[in-house]
Amino acid sequence: LLQILTMIAMSPPADLTTDRIRDEKVKVLRSLRRIDQTNVRETTVRGQYTAGFVQGKKVPGYLEEEGANKSSNTETFVSIRVDIDNWQWAGVPFYLRTGKRLPTKCSEVVVYFKNPPLNLFSDSYQQLPQNKLTIRLQPDEGIEIQ
Repeated sequence: LLQILTMIAMSPPADLTTDRIRDEKVKVLRSLRRIDQTNVRETTVRGQYTAGFVQGKKVPGYLEEEGANKSSNTETFVSIRVDIDNWQWAGVPFYLRTGKRLPTKCSEVVVYFKNPPLNLFSDSYQQLPQNKLTIRLQPDEGIEIQ
């Protein structure tokens, strides 16, 4: 997911050599807002699946899976809000999400764009939903703009 994030957020490289592309990706990584004890609860969600039903069939929770450490804190789902502290992406949150045994299997990167200060295409004063770019890695790779 970090590879996709850096490819989306990097500035255009001076040329398409691997060194220049890597340099631009590293600039993005260095601009990531730090997640620490003061903001981890606001920027991350992690979880572990429990027993339930999948397509009508009873399935065990992660801790009941064969070979799982019964006291494991290993997450099976994570969602992280990522902020890039540079002029280009100021105020644009990126959400990285992935997990196991979700209702739908997916790994994706979602970019929510800022709303414009003035909406020229609206008859009302209602706030329209933010535009978002979704890059899905699995199961059906693709890009969606809403």
